[in-house]
Amino acid sequence: MQRDVKWRLTKNNRGLIRLKIASGIVIFALILTVFIAGCTSTQNQSNPNGTLTNSIGISAKAIPSPQQFDGSPLTPSPGNKYVLYNVTLTNTNAQDRQVSPLFFALHDANNNVYNIQELTQSRYLSQAFPSGYTMTQPGDKVSGRIVFEVPQNVKLVTMTYDDHSVMGSDNTYSHVVINL
Repeated sequence: MQRDVKWRLTKNNRGLIRLKIASGIVIFALILTVFIAGCTSTQNQSNPNGTLTNSIGISAKAIPSPQQFDGSPLTPSPGNKYVLYNVTLTNTNAQDRQVSPLFFALHDANNNVYNIQELTQSRYLSQAFPSGYTMTQPGDKVSGRIVFEVPQNVKLVTMTYDDHSVMGSDNTYSHVVINL
């Protein structure tokens, strides 16, 4: 009878160990999902003016920004600052998709929108995201820095990429939201 009790105890311990391992994996997966979700995003929607596709993937990372760039006479307006991001855009499946830094915007907690600082972006920023329009094909990646001018104490919440203004020949466009 004593052997029977030991065997049941061991069997119960195995079940508890399996449960703990499974719980740990689930918790790790949830943490990883929350971490990754703040970095990239895509979505699909229909629109009378075209079809929104998930043909563009974007990753963005904030990096320290100088308040004056080499060779530039420009500085942020009083009460503002420059913010800088390294971005990588991946064309996942769109033929002849034009990409541009002009399609990026930042949004704050009060729903204000900030476009790139175009003159600094195109003339003075080293390792800049290519200015103008760059034609891409499926699998192409375009990387570089983008700069914005925003108020000093702003709480930025999202970055968006919207290429609706240059819909592809198949009448599609992309709208990507990145949580910051």
